[in-house]
Amino acid sequence: MLLSLLAGLQADGVVRLGIMAERVHGLAPGLYSLESDGRLKLLHAKPLANELASACLGQAWMAQAALIVLVWANLPALELDYGPRAYRLAHLLSGQLGQRAYLAASALGLGCCGIGAFFDAEVDQVLGLTPDEHLLYLLAFGPVRK
Repeated sequence: MLLSLLAGLQADGVVRLGIMAERVHGLAPGLYSLESDGRLKLLHAKPLANELASACLGQAWMAQAALIVLVWANLPALELDYGPRAYRLAHLLSGQLGQRAYLAASALGLGCCGIGAFFDAEVDQVLGLTPDEHLLYLLAFGPVRK
């Protein structure tokens, strides 16, 4: 259900969404890109949660999330299309996506936590992004402890 809600959040190709699944029923662990048609495309089949948590300033709790949504962009390509304000646009859109994801998580009774603190080069390497692609934002989802 959450994935179908997130599929509609992509903003005309300005930013891309990825899913890192660790403990999602019916979905093999791994890193996926969320395509514009709502399909998931497997990018890496190996678990990356611990490496990603380490690159996110050692926030070990992230490795316990059932699902992490990743927002990234190809900044040089965006600058060609949108000019010098492309960087600003990409971050504004990733923030809007984050707010919508928070609402979706709340509606589904899930917890959600946005993560904006990470080592850029380390995260890009863990995720296998190209030199022009850069992670902008992460959102960790999972059940809320009672």
